[in-house]
Amino acid sequence: MKIMTYNILTGGAAASPDSRIDQILSVITDAKPDVLALQEANNFDSNGMMEKFAETLGLPYSFLAQGAVYEDGDRYNGAIFSRYPIGEVWTFPKTELQNAALSTLIETPLGPVSFCGIHLHAFSEDKRLPELKSILAHQSQFESQVLLGDFNAMCRGDTCNGAESEVEARYDVMDRMQDVYVDAIRAAGREPIRSFPTGIAADHSFEGPRRIDHIFVTPNLAERIVDAEVIHAGAAQTASDHFPVVAALRD
Repeated sequence: MKIMTYNILTGGAAASPDSRIDQILSVITDAKPDVLALQEANNFDSNGMMEKFAETLGLPYSFLAQGAVYEDGDRYNGAIFSRYPIGEVWTFPKTELQNAALSTLIETPLGPVSFCGIHLHAFSEDKRLPELKSILAHQSQFESQVLLGDFNAMCRGDTCNGAESEVEARYDVMDRMQDVYVDAIRAAGREPIRSFPTGIAADHSFEGPRRIDHIFVTPNLAERIVDAEVIHAGAAQTASDHFPVVAALRD
């Protein structure tokens, strides 16, 4: 079973002349995920992109969580697509999160697994921590879990993080995650590399490299991880300002 998380930068700007949708779909198609979590699925609730992604990727089951209205007037939605049936779905209250997050219970070849797509606060560790607390409180009911997405938070000890001088050099969120869950990249024996930024020009205050996109699993799933990586190849360099992260688990 292959799982993937990808922040696609304002929904791939599907309505603009420089739409990146085809590049994004190419990156995902090459990765062949069975379960996909998207962050910044902006406008996917109104422009037919949920249907387009499901059909193009062969992932017929999907759900979209609408984000709160952001300071720029947009909604930073989250979506999950799956090859397997989606059962119970929980969307976190907009009042608790800056961006959308959703928890889905999916019937996989490994049994029922809760996949939680996450996009934590963009600017403050102090604001990310209560968001994470709310998410972990909900997730604690599930035995098998995958938490994946844009955590906007760095792991202690990652040598790829060249941004400590321009962002908060804090690791509270990732320390909390690693108290409970297993980092798929490290479980696969991979050297952590940056997931942000790519080569695309984007309007960000901070541009230093860092690993802020993650896949975490419960210990009972960690022993099934056979590989994980941050994809830097091909169209991933320009499809979004984030690189996607994938992990493969044996049945």
